[in-house]
Amino acid sequence: MARGDSVAGLARATIWRGTIASIWPSVAMLGVCLTAAALFQPYWIGALGAICAAAAERFSPRVLSVRDDNWTVVAASLAVMGILTRTAA
Repeated sequence: MARGDSVAGLARATIWRGTIASIWPSVAMLGVCLTAAALFQPYWIGALGAICAAAAERFSPRVLSVRDDNWTVVAASLAVMGILTRTAA
């Protein structure tokens, strides 16, 4: 998640510097997270966690004009992976 969020932030800061919100940095984050999820089994739990992390990064609200999505990315993905791990076992 951290590597994916870094890739999204770097892409947003360098390639898509404009004010237009682009989905491509979030797609880059999803790709990095899905690649990292391949290292763990079962893959589908990590993949769903990666999707939740990318969604949290993309749609996290701005609070007091500061966009710090780190807490929402971690909380959303870990919650989903934790629940899925409990129910799958």
